[in-house]
Amino acid sequence: MLNKIFVYGTLLRSLERAYWLARAQLLGVARVRGRLHDLGSYPGLMEGSGWVLGELYAIDAETGRDLDRVEGFDPSDEVGSLYRRVPTQVQLIATGETVTAETYVYNQAVPAGSSIEHGDYRRSRLEANGAERVWVIAYGSNMHTDRLTDRIGSYRESRAGFVDHARLTFNKGASSGGVYANLARGTREDRCPIVAARLTPQQVLSLDRYEGTPSHYLRTVIPFQDRQTEAVTLGYVYLAAPEQLVEASVPNWDYLRHLARGYEEHGFETETLPRVQRREI
Repeated sequence: MLNKIFVYGTLLRSLERAYWLARAQLLGVARVRGRLHDLGSYPGLMEGSGWVLGELYAIDAETGRDLDRVEGFDPSDEVGSLYRRVPTQVQLIATGETVTAETYVYNQAVPAGSSIEHGDYRRSRLEANGAERVWVIAYGSNMHTDRLTDRIGSYRESRAGFVDHARLTFNKGASSGGVYANLARGTREDRCPIVAARLTPQQVLSLDRYEGTPSHYLRTVIPFQDRQTEAVTLGYVYLAAPEQLVEASVPNWDYLRHLARGYEEHGFETETLPRVQRREI
């Protein structure tokens, strides 16, 4: 029998301890209520009313025992453990579904000023680098260079690639009543085509306004794979807020035109994209 575990720190994909979840099944990007603290080389989840972002996995009993050791949790001595493993309610970002899972809550005092206000450890790691430019992943109309340039100005570099365990869907509700692109949870074999652009922090803030962050799209950090080099890199991505999800359908023609041109521009096949009223994109 598989159990569900929510992770939010160094066990996340592309971070130092992710290998402990190599046998686990990724169920998707998710969030829980709480407050996240930066404890130096790892974070700690405490009680709170904010959102903490992470990933939900299905694990077997052996992996569960391994994680207990990694997190310093001793079921026979919960008081003396570094973390406690507790049940919690977890919301999947891709579907809005809420499920019961377990997570590790920090069991010690936290230092003053250690709170990570946005509750996203991978994002805090990315931003701590202080880089002049960061990768921003596009899987919708922003894959088209002209579309993105119109929104945030010119940029120097982009890479075509893939996000693993994900597929393209159109279930983000639009104010006009239509739909926009979103990343849906996929199988181990699924790979969603993306284009990552290297943007300045100011350009990212400009894109936040276009994406309606955080009410309409949440900006978080996930790994992507460069199609040419196969290197795996962390980048910002905009995922539809669960409150904005609607039944998946076909976007309007203008939106699909930008998306199809982005696919063509970066060498992706357009056959998998929907058509609107048989009109040629």
